[in-house]
Amino acid sequence: MHTRGLRYIGIFVALSVLCVPAILLAQQNGTPTSEPVTTDNQLYVDEIQIEPGTFAPGDAVRGTFMLYNVSESILSGVTYRVELVKLAVVDEILVISEPLDAGPLSSKATVPAGGISVPFVYTLPRLLPKDGGVGLLIQSYEQGGAPSGYEVVELSVDASSGAAYLPFQAVVSVNGTETYEPLEGPTIQPTEEAVLEVRLVNTLDTATTLTPKITIVRGPTSGGDVAYEKVLDFLTLPAGETVLEQVPLPLDQEPGVYTVLLSFADPTDAAAVAPIEARYIIAGLKPKIEQVRYDTTNIAAANDTLTVHVSFMDVPLNIRVSADGVFQDPRAERFFTSTSSDAGYEQSLQQLLPEGMSARVTLADPNTSEILAQENVGFTGGTAEATVSFPDLTGLDGVYVEVVLLQRGETVDSFGETLILTTRDDRAGILLFWDEHPFISMTGVLVLLVGVWFWWVLARRQQATGILKK
Repeated sequence: MHTRGLRYIGIFVALSVLCVPAILLAQQNGTPTSEPVTTDNQLYVDEIQIEPGTFAPGDAVRGTFMLYNVSESILSGVTYRVELVKLAVVDEILVISEPLDAGPLSSKATVPAGGISVPFVYTLPRLLPKDGGVGLLIQSYEQGGAPSGYEVVELSVDASSGAAYLPFQAVVSVNGTETYEPLEGPTIQPTEEAVLEVRLVNTLDTATTLTPKITIVRGPTSGGDVAYEKVLDFLTLPAGETVLEQVPLPLDQEPGVYTVLLSFADPTDAAAVAPIEARYIIAGLKPKIEQVRYDTTNIAAANDTLTVHVSFMDVPLNIRVSADGVFQDPRAERFFTSTSSDAGYEQSLQQLLPEGMSARVTLADPNTSEILAQENVGFTGGTAEATVSFPDLTGLDGVYVEVVLLQRGETVDSFGETLILTTRDDRAGILLFWDEHPFISMTGVLVLLVGVWFWWVLARRQQATGILKK
């Protein structure tokens, strides 16, 4: 027993010595370190966990999910949204049949390489489908608002007092001659006319009255700032009939991408219509910052250097065609005529990027706003990403990062955030020594292991000698 105890003690000491640097590194960093990234960023949602039980209309659903970042860098400005969707089974596969409701867009978060666990709370709407069959969809968005990965989980609800959700068809009509799918996003001149056309089918045995409400927000998702909102005149739907509702889309706003949310309220709660989401673009949009990311905020492990990657998103292609069959946007003509092969596709993407794009990256003291460093970097080689490194940041525990996107010297977009940095002064002595002198540290560990082994052998021999003497 004594010999076995000595063996376990020896093994425990050896493993402890080997594991100390790794444990300290994990505790001190907070975010993993990495080499410079050359692959695309990717975010996806997985492992949605919700509180067990059956939920009634208006209940709060609480849970958590994993937001994975499979790139090797830190992603900033990440958001997510929880939605209620109708589910259906097609060929034994659970699929999303239609959206029913959506919660607000989350606040912006920074996601380290690997990912984070995110808690959430979502309040169910006042009306649920009579036949149940619903689920929660969690959609993640990159910094520029582009949707990334999503995941769906079934939800048990009490639909005994539910409503009948009426089917519909919707299109965006331009000038009365062109129609587009709701999320296709046509580019429209301020002098033109745009209408959201919705055909509602009353599947009930009695007539029903609905009150439409239109909300238009800035940006490609429903979580943007509200630009326009109006409650429209009520709409009467005779039993079993289809009614056309035409909602004009305002074009007197500043250039940009706009998301339309059209909802219908029934005062009797007998019928409901899933919120209708559409998208359109007012011509004159400028390029914008898509993503700002960092190799690591642990500058002590990166030779006191902060590396910033900036990517921008160009103006969406105008897919509209003129009367003579030619794309209104010359870039669309180049793109759709040069994508017959993979090589042509890549080349066409490079040709679409605008010229004269650059970024000004500034580091400032978050307390005094004093500029600590500033670099201008161009987007070259047909790419939409640029990298700049700031060395010699010894002693800083935080920094404000400002990125200004320029097109031919004109500011078209900007982004800023405060980073908490891990510096040499913040780190444990053994961890700092290990990073600065890895060879000496490893040699010391090996010598210590050999010493532990000799101690264990000597202890066994002494015990054996004692037994022989007895």
